[in-house]
Amino acid sequence: MARAVFHLAAPAITSQLLATTLTIVDRLWIGRLGADAMAALGAAMFLLWILYALSGILQVGTVSLVARFVGMRDLPRAVHVAQQALTFGCFGSAIVTVFGINGLVPLFQLMDLTPAVAILSYDYMQIFLASSLLMFLLPVQDGILRGSGDTKTPMKVMFLVTVINLVLDPILIFGWGPIPALGVTGAALASVFAQLTGVTIFFVLLTGTRLRLRVPFEKQVQLNFRTLHRIVKIGLPPSVAGLCFLMIYIVITKIINMLDATYALAALTIGITVESLSYLVSVGFATAASTIVGQNLGANQLARAEAGAWMSAKITVWLMMLTTLVYLIFPEWIARIFSSDPQVIEIASRYIRIASFAQMFMGLGIVIDGAFSGAGDTVPPMIISSTFAISRAPFAYVLSIVLEFGVDAVWWVISLSAVFRGITSAIWFARGRWKNKLQV
Repeated sequence: MARAVFHLAAPAITSQLLATTLTIVDRLWIGRLGADAMAALGAAMFLLWILYALSGILQVGTVSLVARFVGMRDLPRAVHVAQQALTFGCFGSAIVTVFGINGLVPLFQLMDLTPAVAILSYDYMQIFLASSLLMFLLPVQDGILRGSGDTKTPMKVMFLVTVINLVLDPILIFGWGPIPALGVTGAALASVFAQLTGVTIFFVLLTGTRLRLRVPFEKQVQLNFRTLHRIVKIGLPPSVAGLCFLMIYIVITKIINMLDATYALAALTIGITVESLSYLVSVGFATAASTIVGQNLGANQLARAEAGAWMSAKITVWLMMLTTLVYLIFPEWIARIFSSDPQVIEIASRYIRIASFAQMFMGLGIVIDGAFSGAGDTVPPMIISSTFAISRAPFAYVLSIVLEFGVDAVWWVISLSAVFRGITSAIWFARGRWKNKLQV
């Protein structure tokens, strides 16, 4: 079972590593533009997560249903799910673009950003919202292949996307030859062009004959609302939890601005970027857990489904123990990679040290969420994740503002909530009620 887990997880982790490398390089380049630019990227990052949470509705449901039908050896129904998810992604992205652009200003006002930071964030987000179609299609295409058990092809596509983005980043951010320096806007344009390349390659592959699952688009695909209901029913709870998590982070941002303004927000951006290394490993094994659980439930192999989930979780926890040691021993050194500002380094290093204690439990929670998703039982992780996310805001405010413990209290609230969330998720999964989700 461990071999099967690594077979699925390794390419997924590589894809996540490439994406995280790209994110880190973005932070490094933009960090050279100053604290305002880094803070603007941090504020925009929360809004980008909202877009990813919305597209995740389709991705999670698609992975679960495609994996289940592949496990049942019913490829026509798997193809039908893929077609419906892609078609609905086109409609959904158009709605997001219209409402998103009109909602930027109120959201930035809610976050209480300084004028300089708000302007930079606005310019950055406008580009992503105008190209939200790419942000919807890319994860759905990725989910189709992962649900079919193919994690190598998405890894290869992601490698090319990353290379293109890495090459374009410094050119568009700082300018080169006749190309003007565009700053944070250039970083957004580089990402959009790379995503466009990825979406195009995926479409060529999915309509060809080289992959196990071929998704033809020769004729018009009509929306099947029964299938869409199944996709959304599975994918909506994790996305609701994600949106709840992000909205709470907007409140956390406002609390941080009350304490230390730009420096603390820049430190939070660095801290989240550093934690993304743990996150990518956890998501890779969550992908393995989701595929193994989905396909084995489709084949009515409940024992193998459960064993695959726990094996994925066990491996992740052991790897996160190593991450904990690195974050605990070298926090200042890590913070200096992303900033040369002494105040930012000091605050960010404290975040990294405090966050180190939560890494094992964060990984455990993410993998168990993946197992729940593969079973199509996504309400329990939504309840758990949302509950602990919502608890962060009042605890952070009381401890940091009312009791005057400062910004470190915010870091402790974030860390401890991740610990309790991971433990609660594992206990709930062990109850085994997800095994009843056999009907699709």
